[in-house]
Amino acid sequence: MKAMPPSPVSPQPPATRPLETRRWAPRLQQKLIAGWLNSRLSRVLIVVGALALVLSVPGWLGAPIAFWAPFCRFIFYVVLFVWLLRLAGRLIARAMWSLRNRLLVAYALLALIPVVLIVAMVAIAGYLFYGQYSAYLLNQDLRAKFEQVSDTNAAIAAAFAYRAPSLADRNVNQIIAHYDRLNFPQGGVDSYVYRSDGAVESAATAPSLPAWLKPGFSGFITLNGRFYLAAYRVEDITRARRRFLTLYTVDSGMLDQIAARLGELHFNVLRQGASQPGSSGTSFAVESQELSSTKPLPPAANRLDIKILFWTLVPITNWKSGAQETRLVSIATRPSILNQRLFSSLAPETEDQTRIPLLLLGIVGILFLILEFIALVAGARLTRSITSAVHALYVGTQHIHAGDFGHRIAIRSRDQLADLAASFNEMTDSITKLLAEQRQKEKLEGEISIAQEVQAQLFPHGNPRVAGLEISGRCLPARSVSGDYFDYFDLDGRRIGFALGDVSGKGISAALLMATVASAMRAYQGTAARARAVAVGVAAGRPDADGSESLAAAADMREPLAPAVLMQRLNAQLCRSTTPEKYVTLFYGLFDSQRRVLEYCNAGHLPPVLFTEQGRRRLEAGGMVVGLFEEATFEQGRETLEPGDLLVAWSDGITEPENEYGVEFGEERLFQLVEAHRHRPVEEIRDVVLAAVREWSTEREQPDDITLLVARVQ
Repeated sequence: MKAMPPSPVSPQPPATRPLETRRWAPRLQQKLIAGWLNSRLSRVLIVVGALALVLSVPGWLGAPIAFWAPFCRFIFYVVLFVWLLRLAGRLIARAMWSLRNRLLVAYALLALIPVVLIVAMVAIAGYLFYGQYSAYLLNQDLRAKFEQVSDTNAAIAAAFAYRAPSLADRNVNQIIAHYDRLNFPQGGVDSYVYRSDGAVESAATAPSLPAWLKPGFSGFITLNGRFYLAAYRVEDITRARRRFLTLYTVDSGMLDQIAARLGELHFNVLRQGASQPGSSGTSFAVESQELSSTKPLPPAANRLDIKILFWTLVPITNWKSGAQETRLVSIATRPSILNQRLFSSLAPETEDQTRIPLLLLGIVGILFLILEFIALVAGARLTRSITSAVHALYVGTQHIHAGDFGHRIAIRSRDQLADLAASFNEMTDSITKLLAEQRQKEKLEGEISIAQEVQAQLFPHGNPRVAGLEISGRCLPARSVSGDYFDYFDLDGRRIGFALGDVSGKGISAALLMATVASAMRAYQGTAARARAVAVGVAAGRPDADGSESLAAAADMREPLAPAVLMQRLNAQLCRSTTPEKYVTLFYGLFDSQRRVLEYCNAGHLPPVLFTEQGRRRLEAGGMVVGLFEEATFEQGRETLEPGDLLVAWSDGITEPENEYGVEFGEERLFQLVEAHRHRPVEEIRDVVLAAVREWSTEREQPDDITLLVARVQ
C-alpha cells in the first residue's frame, strides 16, 4: 500500500467532510428498523394476529366460534409481548448508539435520579417522622391524664382506708372534693364511693357499676354519649369492702389543653366493614366527627412549615356493655410546633433556640443543592467535550481507513482529550513513517531472501558417496541466514574432507563471514583436487585440448592440504580481510578411507566426540580460533578408526538450549542420546538429536543456530 506524505491539513468543515457520521448514523438506524420489520418474529406476529382476528369475527356477529380460537388469541398475546420486548431493545440500542446519549443516561442513573430519590425519601421520611412523633406526643399526654386520674383514685382510696374508723357520711364528699380539687384544680373530675353491694355511698347521682368492671380498670369509656377517663379500685376497709370510681370528662376544653402544644385534634367514629375476600383483617371507614378541639392550627412559620395530617387509633370501652370500640384520632400539626417539643432541651425558658438545628440542616441542604447544580453543569460540559473529542477521533479514523494520512484533528483545549488528539496526529505521522520503513523492510527482506538462497547453495546438497564412510549433516538457522557452517569435500573418491564451524555474531554479518569461510575452504581443497584430476587424465592418455596446459597442471599435482596447513592459510586470509572482532571456531577433518586414518585440526571449536567400542574420546588437537591472531599456530591430530566408529560434531546451539527450569540440554545428554541410537543410520541419529533439542527448549524462537554432523566408518 502506498502511503500519502503527511501534510499539516486543517480539519474540513462539517458540510464538506465526506465521512461525516451524521450521514452514517441514519443509515444504521434504517438498517436496524428494516431488519426488525423483516424479522421472522414480525412475520409470525402478523400471521398469528390475522388468524386470531379471523377466528374472532363469528363471535362479534353472535355466531359460535371455534374451540381453539381462545388458544390462538393467547399465542398472539405471547408473541406480541416478545415482539414488544425486542422492539424496546432495538429502540434502546438505536438511542444508545450515540455516545452523548449514553453519557447522559449514565449521568442520570448515577447522579440525577439518586438525588431525586434521596429528596423524595427525605420528604417521605420527614412526613412519617413528624406524623408518628405527633401521635406519640398525643399518647404521652393522654397517658399523663390517665396517670393523674389513677393517682386521684388511689389517693381517695388511701384516705378512706386511713380515716375509716371515725368516718361519717358528711366526710365522704369532703374527702372526695378535696382530692379532686387537689389533682384537678380546673375541675372536670368526679369520684364516687360504693359499698360492697354496689350502693352509692358518696352521692346519689353516681353511675351504676356494670357487671364487666374489674378491679384495677383504667382507660377510655363512653357513658351516655360522652367520653371519660376512668379509674376503678376496690379496697377492704374495717371488714367492709369499698369500691372507688373516678371519672374525668373528655371534652373540647380538655382537648384544647393538649392541642395547645400539638395542634388540632379530632375524635372520629369509625364504621367497621366486612373483610374483603383474599384479605386479612377488617376494614374501617370514618363515619362522623364526634369530638374536636376548638383552637385553630397556628399559621405556618415559613414555606417549609407545612400542615401534617396524621392519625392514631384509641381503644374505648362502652360503660354499659363493656364492648371495645375504636376511635380514630386525627392530628393536624406543623413541624414548627413539634420542633418546640423535640428540641426543648436547647431552648431556655426565656429564649427560643429550637430553630438552630433546622437552620444547620437547611444550610447543609442548600449547599448540597448548589453542589448538585454545579455537578449538573459540569457533567453537561464534560459530556459535550467527550463526545466532541470522540466524534473528531471517529472522523479521523475514517480518513485513515480511506488512506488519507494527512488528516489532522484540531486541538482546542489543554486536557487529556487534547493530548489524545495530539497522540492521534502523532500516530498519523508515525504511520506515514512506518509505511516508508515497511517499504525499506520489504526491500531488505527481499535482499535477505536472496542471501538465504545463496547461503543455501553453500551448504552441501545430499551426502557424499565415499567408500568406507557414511556421513550426514544439517544446519537449522535461528534467523533467515545462519552463522554456522558445515561442508563436505570429496577430494578424489578415496579421501573426504568435512568441516563444521561457528562464526562469531548472528545475522547478515555472520552469514557473510560464513560465506567467506566456505568459499576459502572450497578454494583451498578445490585446487588440489583439480590438479589430481588433470594428472589422472594425462596418465590415462586423455590430455586436454591444450596438451601443454595439461602437462603443466599434472606437474603441479600435489596432495590435499593437511588440516593444520589449511587452518594456517585460512587464519591468515581472515586476519587480513576482516575486522579484529570477527573470528571463526572451526573443526576440519580429512579421512582416508583406504587407510582408515582421520587427520584433523580443531581451531577453538567444541571438540567433536569419537564413539568407539572402547568408549568415547574428544578430538581436541588444534589451536585457537581462526581470524583473531595472524601469528597463531595450529596442531594436527591423527586417529586410526575401526569399522563402526561414530564421529559426532556439533555447534553450541545443540548443547546450550534451556528448558522451563533453566537447565541446559548439555553434552552428557547428547552423548547418552547418541549412544542409545548409535547403531541406526547416521541420518536417523541426526534427526533424533535435532528433535530432542527442539523438544527440550521452551523458547518460542530458536535462540541460536543449530548444526550437527554425524559420520560412521563402514
